[in-house]
Amino acid sequence: MNASPRLFYTREDSARAHREWKASCGHHSIAAAAGVSLASVHAKMQEEWLKKRRGWMSPSMLEYLLKELGVKVQRTYGLRTRELRNGICRVQFEGPWIGVGKAVAEGYKYTHYVAVRDGWVLCTVATPHHWVPEGVWRPAIGRFANTEPATGWHVTHWYEFEPLT
Repeated sequence: MNASPRLFYTREDSARAHREWKASCGHHSIAAAAGVSLASVHAKMQEEWLKKRRGWMSPSMLEYLLKELGVKVQRTYGLRTRELRNGICRVQFEGPWIGVGKAVAEGYKYTHYVAVRDGWVLCTVATPHHWVPEGVWRPAIGRFANTEPATGWHVTHWYEFEPLT
């Protein structure tokens, strides 16, 4: 396996970004996959997002930030797979909030973004400040996804792209 990809932020940057503006898995995944700092992601956020300090990110917010950073993305959605692709993957945790008769928006509360690059994964559930091999990440996300009331996980979106740096 190749050496882990370079990160353009530190553990301290990650903690500060979370504390000051609620940087979440989406922000970390963008920075890691695009090869930019968390400060660069923050600088592209719309003022209304900053005021609300939500700490979560919708697919449209993620796409907006990637576009603002100048990232050319190939998006595939509507998936139900465990295959990871280089760029960012949107993970849906499975449970009673998804399925027939459930509002799609209910499942949004149980989603997660991970950055992926050549067999390495950056995941805030595992650790927000360094890449881990996919083989280490899969059991970690599996343990997290199988905590009551979650029953598993799958990837719903691939945002495939090459890093800017």
